[in-house]
Amino acid sequence: MARCRERLYKQMADILVEEGYRDVGYEYVAVDDCWMERHRDSRGRLQADAKRFPSGIAHLADYVSKQIVLSLSLRLLNQHSIALHSLTVGILSVDITSLSGLVCTIQEEQRK
Repeated sequence: MARCRERLYKQMADILVEEGYRDVGYEYVAVDDCWMERHRDSRGRLQADAKRFPSGIAHLADYVSKQIVLSLSLRLLNQHSIALHSLTVGILSVDITSLSGLVCTIQEEQRK
């Protein structure tokens, strides 16, 4: 069984280009929730699972984005994680992020 690992995502991106899938509209590689380490780094930022993504997500994003679009999924647990996730996404250099699990509205966040 294949596991979600850095090498697999690089291979998927290469195949989409080399076998002509990108030319007919398949231009995204999506990384779901499997990429994260269980704990944040010392600055409170999300970090890639060191075993699955030894070079880090920024490296994967740089590799994939030369050919196609890399999409990364983030799960927000509450409104207080917005700033940390935004900071993390900026550091990771991914093309698209998918946020899920957020239960507050922007107006609720602005009232704080």
